[in-house]
Amino acid sequence: MKLPLDGKRILITRAPHQADELAALIRQKGGEPVSVPLIKTISPADPDTQKALTTTLSLLDQFDWIIFTSTNAVNFFFEHLGKRGKTPADISHLRTAVVGPKTAQLLREKGLSVDVMPEQYDAEGLLQALEQTLKPGARVLFPRAKQVRRLLPESLKEKGVDLTEVVIYETVPAMEYRETLHRLIRNREVDAITFTSSSTVKHFVSFLEGYNRETYLKGIRLVSIGPVTAKTAEKLGVKIDAFARTYTMQGLVEALCQLYKS
Repeated sequence: MKLPLDGKRILITRAPHQADELAALIRQKGGEPVSVPLIKTISPADPDTQKALTTTLSLLDQFDWIIFTSTNAVNFFFEHLGKRGKTPADISHLRTAVVGPKTAQLLREKGLSVDVMPEQYDAEGLLQALEQTLKPGARVLFPRAKQVRRLLPESLKEKGVDLTEVVIYETVPAMEYRETLHRLIRNREVDAITFTSSSTVKHFVSFLEGYNRETYLKGIRLVSIGPVTAKTAEKLGVKIDAFARTYTMQGLVEALCQLYKS
């Protein structure tokens, strides 16, 4: 029986520790995953950021809510918490809001409950889910990446929420994979490239600086995890061929399958 991605080599651009799920889904559909991480996540090195983080984590009893908008945010938050002698029990009094099921799963694995998760797994969906629950004056902790869309925090502040933002990680380009990326593109060793975040698109474009992207990428399909990532690509002059309707790895692979089916 022929599978939708038979004979297709699909490039995965996300960080190595997050690539396994997408790779497995691609294999299930007959494709061959090729992992070339364009980004890596690191703890913020800036001393002022580290100081602010330490101060905030010493005041956890002053918050009512905590919001996580990625699995990276969960992992780095608890890493920093552990370094300061604290455990998940130290935030068990907080109500939690998460952007999607993978983030929720990580919290539950740490013995914590999830109070709010949207049906649409993005900032817009999370805002809508919080609309009736999060009241003005609520004290909310938002551990986040250094680079973040401002829609969620600015909208919450406009609503009157007492929001404390703290940077717990940042995304940087994985420069060591730049030449590998170019070799795969030049030799047409991949049929499609997937983007799972705006960061992967931004660093992809930076790696192709100086090239005529339309000519250089001719014949290679570009697929994103959702419209926000697709819009980022569009602003940077990159045309996305398809994006997921459900903003998950499963949705991304379904978009790939539909693209080749059509």
